[in-house]
Amino acid sequence: MLYGVIFGAIVFFVIIILIAKNSDAIFHKLSNDEIGANGENFVAGILNEICEDSVIFNDILFKDKNGKLTQIDHIVIRSNGIFVIETKNYAGRIYGKDE
Repeated sequence: MLYGVIFGAIVFFVIIILIAKNSDAIFHKLSNDEIGANGENFVAGILNEICEDSVIFNDILFKDKNGKLTQIDHIVIRSNGIFVIETKNYAGRIYGKDE
């Protein structure tokens, strides 16, 4: 019985030490770019599931004649049209105007 308690205590402290050493990885705060990429990947997965009869392009970069880059998150080509989708991964209240 005593050996079980000692073993349990050792395992507990080893876990605590590992968590403390890796706390940056465990409690890593995602950057805005990482949050945005997660949102885009989520939407891409949904589009792939619900648009089986479509051609889907994700994360497309275009360069204009002046060399400026423009990025489009998703383009869905279907028999009834071409859909361009911009993904935002925001939380909380979002305020804006229709203009």
